[in-house]
Amino acid sequence: MSRYRPDAGYAFITGAIRALETREIGAEVVRQVAGTGSEAEAMAVLRGTYLQECAAGRGDPGSFPQLAGWVRAWMLEIIDRFSRGGELMALFRLEFDYHNIKVLLRGRASGRGLSGPLMQEGTVSLEELVPVIQEGRYGELPASLGGAVEECESRFRDSGDPRSIDLAADRRLFQDLLGRLDQIGSPFIRGYYRLLADLTNLQGLLATGGDGLPAWAFVPGGEIAVETLERHRGAGTGEIAAVARAAGLESVETAAAAYPEDILAFGRESARTLAEYRRGARYDICGAEPLFAFGKTVEADIAVLGTLIGGRGAGLPVELIMKRVPPQYTGGTR
Repeated sequence: MSRYRPDAGYAFITGAIRALETREIGAEVVRQVAGTGSEAEAMAVLRGTYLQECAAGRGDPGSFPQLAGWVRAWMLEIIDRFSRGGELMALFRLEFDYHNIKVLLRGRASGRGLSGPLMQEGTVSLEELVPVIQEGRYGELPASLGGAVEECESRFRDSGDPRSIDLAADRRLFQDLLGRLDQIGSPFIRGYYRLLADLTNLQGLLATGGDGLPAWAFVPGGEIAVETLERHRGAGTGEIAAVARAAGLESVETAAAAYPEDILAFGRESARTLAEYRRGARYDICGAEPLFAFGKTVEADIAVLGTLIGGRGAGLPVELIMKRVPPQYTGGTR
């Protein structure tokens, strides 16, 4: 375990996390937001949650994307205040960078504009990143990000498949993350990304079906050997479910076997599995682990609320939207 501050400091942040959980995003909030008829109504529901805490002093958010940005900024402020050296916060900000890269490149590839909201909290500001990508000036980006953008574009040119952008960006993200984990020195955080890598690779195998996931696309760092993954490119769902079971991922085995009849099940169960993994660390009183678990839980809350509000705004039936909501937000274990 990595101890960044005296135990008393971590006792404080753990207490703050517990206090926020009294206004958590749980099943009742999800039910209320899903039942709203407008973004304004949904925002009114959220005023009764811990999200109100992060908006204090910032004003009245005009939209959910604005509130989500405030929540991320607030979360990063807490991580920065109770950690040392910036390594932990860099993990989160790096993921925001890669999210922005995917959104911008997918928008260029489709010719229809942005494919999702951008995040201002990356290591590269949007004021810098957007024109650099739009104008192809990748040499002005940090070396790792510039190389990632070039690879994403190259993979897309070779395949003509927009999915290659996400696959290439995810692989480069994991390469960057693994290089930074040594600086943090937390077996728990490394284990989280190891689990995430396995879930990401299994999802890729399922999503590509008979076409087969490209051999270059597996993200590094997981427990499942690349050789095992390569043998199952284009395999049936039963075989992929067996790979999950052999890796000790029984929690997603059934969801894998149900693909493609329920294509959303694997995503739901993956989110629940990650939530279960990080759950205990939120109550540690020393080390980087409680801060990391806190930040990832806040990110998960933002994501599920975005799914609900965006789905309702698009006029989708509540039943369909709820199929995207992980079990921990519908009455299961958080």
